[in-house]
Amino acid sequence: MSNQVATELLRDFFKVLGPKIPKEFYDYTVEPEMTDSGYLYHVYKFKIPESLKKELLISNNMLPMFASSMENLLLSKMVQKGVDNDLNLMIEFIQLLPKFKERIDTYFKGQNVKTVFEFE
Repeated sequence: MSNQVATELLRDFFKVLGPKIPKEFYDYTVEPEMTDSGYLYHVYKFKIPESLKKELLISNNMLPMFASSMENLLLSKMVQKGVDNDLNLMIEFIQLLPKFKERIDTYFKGQNVKTVFEFE
């Protein structure tokens, strides 16, 4: 399967089968990347709005960050600020990403299509 086909399939899969995307993370891409050792994977890159970066005190040297780091920042903010619907939706979204990854891995089993989620 070509990188372009896999990338388009992964983008479409997310729209149809993925968790509902909160407005803060609606701007995303899927990009193939190669590690130094030649391992290919596809990265879902969610763009963090500048306002959310400021609210969570995210500096550029912290980016990109994995979903677990983003979840920790959101949980920390929720502890400080209290329960907030927007924060809650973002946390729920991030917590559903591993389940979506399992679906993708099952579907593409044996085709060497691996996925990673990053926030930048």
